[in-house]
Amino acid sequence: MKSNINYYLDELESRIQSHQIMPFVPNRVYFQDLIERSRVQKFYSISQQIQNQLPHHNKLTGATLRFQSHLAYKLGNAMILNSKSLWGMIRLPYVLSYIKESHRIEQQQYQERIKKNPKLKLPPLESYADYKEAIQIKNYTSYKLGEGLIAANRAGGGAILLYLLKAFVAKVCGLKVV
Repeated sequence: MKSNINYYLDELESRIQSHQIMPFVPNRVYFQDLIERSRVQKFYSISQQIQNQLPHHNKLTGATLRFQSHLAYKLGNAMILNSKSLWGMIRLPYVLSYIKESHRIEQQQYQERIKKNPKLKLPPLESYADYKEAIQIKNYTSYKLGEGLIAANRAGGGAILLYLLKAFVAKVCGLKVV
């Protein structure tokens, strides 16, 4: 008889009636409360949208990301990452070429978007709140290495580029440049 489900249900009911077990009564949320909650949430979301649309030059952040999206930083970072192995050094010219081309395409797409909608133009870097911290990125080895690579490429010196790569590898490995 103890294996019968009705026995367990009767036992549960008797415990509830004797107040040994408190019955589960969920909190009821009335319709008026739901309406009030939705009004508060709507007001909050509308006020957030209004605050987001107001010009807050002091709250603008992201200057570090803008500096890291510069071609010099990307190239220098790729040179550092790929200089750690022989395979990385072999594929380095291809990686640099790919980064240069993809950066050029990104810049073209950005210019086209600005022509279509001038409001999408990014604000000047000086207007960002984290500009002073972000400007330190220009002193990073990867940024300076990328700038050196771009300068050597503009000078038309494939030999200069080779010397720069040798100097970098020597610096990383601790060897003398010949």
